[in-house]
Order: sequence, then C-alpha cells, then structure tokens
Amino acid sequence: MNALHSAKNSAETFIMNHEKHIIILLVILAAVRIFLFNAAFPFFNNVDEQLHFDMVYKYSIGEIPKKEEVDYSPGSIKLIILYETREYLHKPEKFRGGQFPPPIWNYPFVTESRYFSSRAKYWERQQNHEASAFPLPYFLEAQWFKIGKAVGMEGGYLLYWLRFLNIPVFALLIWLSWITAKEFFPDEPLMWMGVPLILAFFPQDLFYAVTNDTFSALFCGLAFFLLIQIYFKERSSLYHAIAGLSVAAAFMSKISNIALPVLFFVIIFLKGKRLLVAKRFREYLSRFIILLLCIGIPVGILFLRNYLVFGGLMQNNEFIKYLGWTPKPFGEMWNHPIFTLKGLSFFLAELTKSFWRGEFDWHGEALAYRWSDILYVFTTFLFLSVSLYSLFSKKREEQYEKRFVLFMSFFALLVSVLFLAFLSIRFDFGKSFYPTRELPYFLSGRLISGVIIPFLILYIYGIRTLFLKINRYCHPLFVVLLIVILISLSEISLTLPVFKSEFNWFHLRLF
Repeated sequence: MNALHSAKNSAETFIMNHEKHIIILLVILAAVRIFLFNAAFPFFNNVDEQLHFDMVYKYSIGEIPKKEEVDYSPGSIKLIILYETREYLHKPEKFRGGQFPPPIWNYPFVTESRYFSSRAKYWERQQNHEASAFPLPYFLEAQWFKIGKAVGMEGGYLLYWLRFLNIPVFALLIWLSWITAKEFFPDEPLMWMGVPLILAFFPQDLFYAVTNDTFSALFCGLAFFLLIQIYFKERSSLYHAIAGLSVAAAFMSKISNIALPVLFFVIIFLKGKRLLVAKRFREYLSRFIILLLCIGIPVGILFLRNYLVFGGLMQNNEFIKYLGWTPKPFGEMWNHPIFTLKGLSFFLAELTKSFWRGEFDWHGEALAYRWSDILYVFTTFLFLSVSLYSLFSKKREEQYEKRFVLFMSFFALLVSVLFLAFLSIRFDFGKSFYPTRELPYFLSGRLISGVIIPFLILYIYGIRTLFLKINRYCHPLFVVLLIVILISLSEISLTLPVFKSEFNWFHLRLF
C-alpha cells in the first residue's frame, strides 16, 4: 500500500515538475495529429464540406449572401469539381475494375472536357442552404483563405491551406483546456494533465474539415472559463468586456452553442445575488453593463442583419421548408420516441458516439468500430455518473469552488443536449434525409462541440473520483493513458485506408 501511495506521489510530482514541458509536447503532438488527418482526408467529405467551402469562398471575395438559398460561386464550383472524390459515399466495386477513377486535376485541359462541363451544370443547379447560417465562422475562415491566396497558393494547396486553419485553433484549444483545468482544480495534477491529454487525441472529425463548427469549442471554452472567473473573482472592466465578446462569439458561431448565453444569465444572476447580499451591487454595476453591452451589441447587429436580409432573427421559415421540415403543433410534440426509455437511450448513445468520433463515412460506411463506440458510450455514462454522484455527495465548504465548476459543466452539457432533444421533437421531418420521420433525432455531436472542455472536466473528474477509491489496483493516470491509447489505435486503424487515397494532400502535384 505504501508503495502504491509512493507511486501516486511520484506520478503527481513528475507532472508538477515537468508540467509546462508536457503541455508543450501535447500541443506539438496534437498539432501534428491534426495536420496529418487534415492532409489525409480528401475533399469533399460527406458532412456538407462543399456547402461550407462555398460559403468561405463567397465571403473571401465579398459575395455576401442576401437570401437563404444561393447559387454556388463559379470559383468554388471549379475547385469542387477538380478536387472532389467519391470515396466517402461509394464503394470501389461500383466503378470499372473495382477502382475509383483517378483524380482529374492533373489532366491537361480538363476544364474544357465534357465531364467537367457536365459536373459544372450539376453544381449550377444546386442551392447552398448554408447562406443564412451565422456568418462569423465563415468570415474568419475567409480571412485565412485570403492569406493563402496572397502568398500564391492555388488549387488543391489552397483548399488544404483552408483546412489547416484547424491546426492553430486546436493547439489553442489544448492550451485553454490546460489553463482551465489548472485554474479550477489547482490541487489536482490529474485534472491538469488529464483534460488536455484526452483532448489532444480526441477523435472528433470536425477538426479535419472545412466547417462552421471550427471555432465553437475554442470560443465556448474561453467564454466558460472567463464567466466562472467573473463569478469567483474581482475582475477589471476590460476582463468583463473580453468575457462578453467571447460569449457573443460563441453564440454567433452557431446557434447550437446556446448553452453559453444561458450559462451567462445563470452566472450573472448568481453573481448579482452575492453582490446584493454583500451590499456591493452598485459599485459592480458598471462592469455588468460593459459585459451586457459586449454581448448585446454584436448579437443585436447579427439579429438586425438577419431580420433585414432573411426576414427573421435566426433562419426564417423558408429555410425550414427548404429542408422539408414542418413545425409540429404543441400537442403533437410529446408523441415522440425520445420520451420512451428505448428512444431516450438510443438518442443519448448515438449522440455520444458522434460527439466522440464524428460523422465521416468512407466507402459508404461509417468510420467506426463497434468496440470503440461501446468504449465511448460506456466510459462517458460511467464517469459522468460518478462525477454527478460525487457532486451531490460532497457538502464541505472547501469543496465549493470545485463543485460550482462541476455544476456549471453539467449545466452547459445538459442545456446543449436538451437543445438537440428539443429540435428533435419540434419538427415533422417529412421526406428529409436527416433527420427522418423514422429516425427523428438530431444525433450530430459536432453541433454541441462547444462544450467539449466542460465535458472533459466531468469525464476526467469521474475517472479521478472512481479510481482514487480503488487505486490500490489502478492509478487514475494509467486509466487516462489507456483510454488515449485505445482511442488512438481505433482512429489510426480506421483511417489507414484514407491515407492511401490518391485524392488527398499527399498526392497533390505542383504541376
């Protein structure tokens, strides 16, 4: 027992003595991993990458959408045709010789060919229904795209340059997760390392694509950190301004990041209540006003723009009709399988799987193993349940700050999941291909990727709580490392065929 206690102390001492070096190493490893997987996956994936790229292209040339569905830009159509692959949705057996046709970008005069003309006519008939999506992610990605153009990139290299924006964004996310865990759990080295360690190898494939989800985790994580800091500590007016802008940025990136505005109202209410009891509300009022203005002005401008251009604060009914959805009467919303044990279990399990691994297909099948999906679902429900039990079983005052962070993490995660559940029961999906009448659930974990840091705080705290009680058999750090190894093996094994694709970055040619 003493030996095990000594091993525990040795592990924590090593973490504390080499903390910064470990974090730098994790950031480098994460950046390399994100680069490799972004480079390996060809354009354009099965999760609407064509639509998102077209929106970035539009913003990069100042072509701001003025209606909810718009034509694809000629420049983006050209790049889509030249670099698209059929490997995501089709099996090679469908093609002559059991092989996919080779990339066309190296063929001379390909843009004058009958094939190119046929594909161009197809894309010219398509409508981009992301035109009314919140513009902030596309605007930021467009600036990165313009930098690539300015330094002379073109063709496939320019496309991958746009994808590689995920590298600095993800590296910043790793750093932010470490700062957050260390600030809120100052005496828990396992939390400092566990949260960024799992995140560095988190297999969510939204980070391997051009998408409007790119900044959600970073902006939401920053807003989460700053808001809780405001609750506990005396912060300057500038700090409140940055916190307000981060909340606004989180919401303006995607409506499914609704948890952060809701969390803002909860924390401000609780902070205000504390100040009233302490009779200090008046002296703090100016900072509250700054915080509100820094959220309200950007979001108000966004709502005004949406109302003037699209006729609604968010996306109006024409967009919903385009998707084939119709709002249900209030009384019919409750006749939904999610209100059964089987339906709720299915919703939570499938959402958990896609939250971890994403939604990419390859050769017409999901990039997933049954065993790794079981790992994601089982460990998520086990460790979050342990965190929840621990949260309500500890009443000591010295645990207050940790308990508050855990409460807010649960709250953010719960609001995000409930938002997708609400969307699931709100509409009759008609002939829509996703969601469907037969499977009326929003199961895309990427939509709630904004709460990835709160989720991992709960996940690692669950490991810490469970295995500290039985550490005579296993130290929590070894459990974290084992999970990292398993998810990495799963992802590498699943994507080995992707690395062999002739359509990816590794097979581009300058001439």
